[in-house]
Amino acid sequence: MRRHWRALLALTVMCVASAAEAWVFYSKAGTGYVVDAATRRGVAGVIVETSWMITNFRDPSAVPLAELFHADTVTDSSGGFTFPAWGPVEADLHSATSPSCRTGQIARL
Repeated sequence: MRRHWRALLALTVMCVASAAEAWVFYSKAGTGYVVDAATRRGVAGVIVETSWMITNFRDPSAVPLAELFHADTVTDSSGGFTFPAWGPVEADLHSATSPSCRTGQIARL
């Protein structure tokens, strides 16, 4: 009986340690405007791009490790734009060179 409890405890500790290294990223929808600096009027037809990257926190100037989200849109007639909400994206950061990302769900142990 003790052997079973030890195995169960070891498995539980491994699962908790593994889950502690997974990160979950998400963002709410965002809006903004592109305006002409001289006239203060909105500029229509401007391509606006956003990208969420995982970077090496020890060296932020290094090449990003992974891209979590990327979107582009075009401003409307008043210069406004909207980016959709995204996530959750679960990123396994075990590997410093190539983290694996999984979209749409969060692992539950």
